[in-house]
Amino acid sequence: MRYAPSETELTCLKGMDAAERLHYFITRSMECEEVWSLSNADGWAVREGDAGASIMVWPYRCLAEAFTMQGEHTDAVSLEHFVYHELNELSMNGIRLEILPDHRPGMVLSASELFQIFDRRMDDEQYFIEG
Repeated sequence: MRYAPSETELTCLKGMDAAERLHYFITRSMECEEVWSLSNADGWAVREGDAGASIMVWPYRCLAEAFTMQGEHTDAVSLEHFVYHELNELSMNGIRLEILPDHRPGMVLSASELFQIFDRRMDDEQYFIEG
């Protein structure tokens, strides 16, 4: 089942700063057990910006759809795969993550920083992915 934010959540997101959107991203990704980004024929859609190469991530498809460019589509991976595989690969390649951009840029973190946040949060909540 795919999840989507309520209208109230979308309204609240517009008023959140980057740190609040990071917290929202972590919380909702853990609840939905998936992470959304953009993909193209080569895999993750990597964008070049002021912070270097990065990919953008969201907890919901509908939030990612507004950022697709020609030749891209939204794509989800399980939270477990994202945290324990994708973040390691992104870290090795020096690719950073832009968390929950909207009409403003999102917070940019290294893959290892995001891994540490998820890892601590999962430990703190004794969070286990079923399967």
